[in-house]
Amino acid sequence: MNLLKSIVQPSRINLFSIPQRTLFDIQNVWGRTAVDTQKPIDSSPLGEMPRQDESVGILSGVPRNMFKERRCRIFVSARNAMQSGTNNTKKWKVEWDTKERWENPLMGWASSSDPHSSVIVEFATKEDAIIYCERMGYKYEIAESTPTPRFKKTYGANFSWNKRTLMITSLYNDVSSLLDCDLMQNSLLFRTAIAVCLIVLNFATLTKNYDISDGHLEILFKNWLDRSDREYDSFAEYQQRMSIFKENYIQIQKLNEVFGDDMTFELNKFADLTEDEFRNTILMRPQAPPIHSRSRYMEIPTVGDLPDSFDWRDHNAVTPVKDQGSVGTCWAFSTVQNVEGQWSIKSKTLTNLSVEQIVDCDGMQKPDSGQADCGVYGGWPFLSFQYLMKQGGIESESTYPYCAGIKKPCEPCNAPGYNKTLCGPPIPFCYIKDSCESRLDSTQFVSGLKVVDWKAIDEDETNITAALMNTGPLSVALNAELLQFYHKGIFNPVFCNPKNLDHAVLLVGWGKEGSKPYWIVKNSWGVNWGEQGYFRILRGKGTCGINTQVTTAVLG
Repeated sequence: MNLLKSIVQPSRINLFSIPQRTLFDIQNVWGRTAVDTQKPIDSSPLGEMPRQDESVGILSGVPRNMFKERRCRIFVSARNAMQSGTNNTKKWKVEWDTKERWENPLMGWASSSDPHSSVIVEFATKEDAIIYCERMGYKYEIAESTPTPRFKKTYGANFSWNKRTLMITSLYNDVSSLLDCDLMQNSLLFRTAIAVCLIVLNFATLTKNYDISDGHLEILFKNWLDRSDREYDSFAEYQQRMSIFKENYIQIQKLNEVFGDDMTFELNKFADLTEDEFRNTILMRPQAPPIHSRSRYMEIPTVGDLPDSFDWRDHNAVTPVKDQGSVGTCWAFSTVQNVEGQWSIKSKTLTNLSVEQIVDCDGMQKPDSGQADCGVYGGWPFLSFQYLMKQGGIESESTYPYCAGIKKPCEPCNAPGYNKTLCGPPIPFCYIKDSCESRLDSTQFVSGLKVVDWKAIDEDETNITAALMNTGPLSVALNAELLQFYHKGIFNPVFCNPKNLDHAVLLVGWGKEGSKPYWIVKNSWGVNWGEQGYFRILRGKGTCGINTQVTTAVLG
């Protein structure tokens, strides 16, 4: 399936297709909303338009009744008047609360398809804004403007020529303001703010010159297209993707200067995707690490000194790197690759097992803690192990091949037991012939392979090292947002939230480069991503939550 074709375009709502006040009370409208400013209206200042069916689109995922229950915020932008008098006006604005998220069947977990997102309506007075919200039936709150405290500085600082000094002064101002807030009592927020400041400071001291002219970047984009399998439906989409590509190119150069020789980034297969598109099509919905009962954790035997390095690829326990494509099926790859390793150690035979069987047939769930296996929308290896225990076996890749995320995909229906509350709306269109009930053949199960239990490993990375060496490759999860453009090196970002797990992978070994210990991790983004489909990540620090959800199947 074309990666970009799976992205739902923002739905369009016509603000003037529903009852409202006269057009002349609205000063301006920003955002991705279709507004016909020439539409004739009743001459009465409170004339109403006939209510029409909002063109939400069946695939937007937004419940229709939410358009009658939305919350608005009425506010005045905190913009300072300039000496010329610009901005010396007070205009009231209305924006919608778009924190609510709806599961979008094509974009995955946390869809950003809310049609009210980024839409702002401007009024001349607060009263006009209130009347608008009341007549539209929206609940609203009024945010009165308050003076913004300013950090005192000398007059001469306005004319400082030193770029680094200006950036440090700006950061000091911003952080000083933040430190006055009660929110900064939260240590996680404090660490995040400091991390962001450090990144910005590094960006401000970039010294290399890069050719970012349109001509040069267009050549880079065309060369990238020649190497990729990307197709666009129109010239407009081509231009949009080239613009995103250019922004990503600049971002990658900055990242490479910030992180130096530790790790590098490149224009890879995701170079024409925005950060949001990457999250919504490739990653899963971020969730906190599940908590398991103490009896579920593996007892780690006392071990002597472990070697400085170990790699299960050297012991014929790791199959070739696969590519999940444009869907969030990493969890199924992590599950199957763990079982492949266990089976190789037991049978002395390395077999490619069926990922598609897990995607199509596994509907396991744990409602009390909010986890579920949801096909192309995400899932958890520990639940998949339970599915394999219940199912009694698994087919090989040759008899049940992967098709969910490839260019010409199958269209399977949701797995039996699919939980729409935990997973989101079911797939709107599917073929029975592509689904589990038609494709699964228990007579094709790999003979002798049976999952009888599963175990978790605690967060102590010394214990994880011992378990990895003693039991085989392990399923792990992490926060992978910053892996989008990873090329090589030891992945160790300044900050990534270890409590927001959004990607499942396979731990296959460890090593050390200089004084830095690292894990060796197998990904499911193809051999042209990262280090031939693998990446290394700092070991011993719980980097990006790599140690918070470590599990393995137990074979009978």
